[in-house]
Amino acid sequence: IVSLKIRSAMTLPLVVEDEILGLLQIDTPDRSRAFTKDDLELALAVTQFAAMALKNANLNKKNEEQATIKSNLMRFLPGPVVQQVLDGQLDLDLGGRTCHGTILFSDIIGFTRLSETMHPEAVITMMNAYFSRMVPCIQGNAGSVDKFMGDGIMAIFGLERATAAEACRDAVAAGLGMLGSLRELNVYISKQFDTEFRIGIGVHVGSVIIGEMGHPQKMQFTAIGDVVNIASRIESATKEVGVPLLVSAEVRALLGDDVQWGVSQRVNLKGKTGEHLLSEVTGLNIEVPETTPLPGVTTPVP
Repeated sequence: IVSLKIRSAMTLPLVVEDEILGLLQIDTPDRSRAFTKDDLELALAVTQFAAMALKNANLNKKNEEQATIKSNLMRFLPGPVVQQVLDGQLDLDLGGRTCHGTILFSDIIGFTRLSETMHPEAVITMMNAYFSRMVPCIQGNAGSVDKFMGDGIMAIFGLERATAAEACRDAVAAGLGMLGSLRELNVYISKQFDTEFRIGIGVHVGSVIIGEMGHPQKMQFTAIGDVVNIASRIESATKEVGVPLLVSAEVRALLGDDVQWGVSQRVNLKGKTGEHLLSEVTGLNIEVPETTPLPGVTTPVP
């Protein structure tokens, strides 16, 4: 005060809903123009506007940071898990937890042989077009892509669903959507590369272990367990049975009349004892989200 020769000053808090965001100080070295009560009231009114502007700026900055963090996490984690991380409900440490989930596996039949006869750049172009069509079918039905395995896709449903039946319906709707999108995509692939894709899809439901696994410097959020292995085996069985979409007996029991059923067959799954009853899904008897392309529905090809 002495060094700056301050003769009159006002100090006001920047307050929004009892939260102090800062202080505003106004001073003058002119003794003849000392601040009055009216000046204080005017300054108080100004600080209220300033406090709101500062609060909004802070919120915008926080929202932008949250959006950036969420966008980055979405590249590696399922959507529901990302929200749990942002809400502080889940730590990204090594470890897992058991939950009830529905697993979907899909694979391009004969892709290894096909890729051997094509230029690598053509293969990449086809695969990018393929994944760009398949992933929205999964995400549009409340599913999350767990991982890509070459031309294969593993997806999990049920991380944010109340019942196993709902998760199974989502998975089956996603599978049907993938088959519908594939038909349209094959028009594009046939014209550009003189070939077509055929895929197999397997769905199973049960208890899985989900969480961050790997090494502290290289972690991956994934699901493991016998349910995952069986879903993969069911997908492989589509080649033997000769149909594109098969589900386990457990999935069929949960879905019942919600689904249009095709052929059913008992199959020996690789690495599993006994026969497993697998059923073909040909359609749904319930409404699905409009964002999910179904067989026969025309949507643009990338």
